[in-house]
Amino acid sequence: LPANTEVAESQNTAITWEDPQEREARQRINAELTRDTQEILDEQMQHQQKAEATDNDKENKPDNDVKVPHSKQSLSKVFESNNHTTKRNHVFVLSGLNDQEDRDRYVEIIEGLGGTICQEQSWDPSVTHLVTVKPNRSEKILSAIASGRWVLNLSYLEASMEAGKFVKEDEHEWGNPSAVDLPEFPQDSIEEKLVAAAYRWRTALTTDGECRGAFQNMKAIIHSSKERVQSLARLVNSGHGEVVSVKPPYTEGEDITHFFVEPHKNPSKYDLAHFVSQKIPCLPPVYLSNYLIMDPIPDAYENCIDEYKKIERDMSNGKQKAIRRSRSTR
Repeated sequence: LPANTEVAESQNTAITWEDPQEREARQRINAELTRDTQEILDEQMQHQQKAEATDNDKENKPDNDVKVPHSKQSLSKVFESNNHTTKRNHVFVLSGLNDQEDRDRYVEIIEGLGGTICQEQSWDPSVTHLVTVKPNRSEKILSAIASGRWVLNLSYLEASMEAGKFVKEDEHEWGNPSAVDLPEFPQDSIEEKLVAAAYRWRTALTTDGECRGAFQNMKAIIHSSKERVQSLARLVNSGHGEVVSVKPPYTEGEDITHFFVEPHKNPSKYDLAHFVSQKIPCLPPVYLSNYLIMDPIPDAYENCIDEYKKIERDMSNGKQKAIRRSRSTR
């Protein structure tokens, strides 16, 4: 029985011969088919995941969302891809930014949002917004205060960049009670007085929608070096005041209200008695910044230079003596 069984099994088993090269080729084809099939499945899965992510973005992202700039992508291109409109003209000047990289970045933000950057070293009357790290008594900041312009913290530009448009200024204005997140300065410090002055003058000069100037009733003569005269004149002009160009001894000017004098910077002679007789206060130029910063505004006659006060006293005494002499002859 065992022998017959082995014969039967051998008769039922097919004996085949397989070419080794053919077997290897078949295995290679099967492997390629398997790999191609897996790649197709992976690609389909990626398309599905991207579609789901896009749908989620559409549900969660507002229409006016601003793209976050990549490190190698310029801010201007980012803002160009976002829809934003500038309802009114924004002309900026930056103050106190010493790092060129930071300055370039903020310039790009301003221009990307449709604003204009003023690169002038001195004050430009077309400026509408001054942005500064920390207020000081520079010509630009004093001129911005005198003209009732916005004096803002850098946070204004950061917030505007995030919003994709220029935001409201109040929460970023130095000295504004609404700007609760801005740095505070020590009490009675010059910085505290400057930020208070910036807010006080802006609100005072623009209450009825018409921007006036802190020096609008001033018609002044300035006696100093050429460079100082130009700088002080720009400050007075920024506050809508007028500076008269006359030569020493300055007796030809009409309707003069103030005479600012720095005798150590200009040796030319001037007739101080003429100003005393005309009751025109003769003041050191620092009075201009004190006029803007101090509250209440300091009295001009109380801040006149010492020589003016001496001549005024002498004239007053001379008049009194003349009055006494006239009375004694009656």
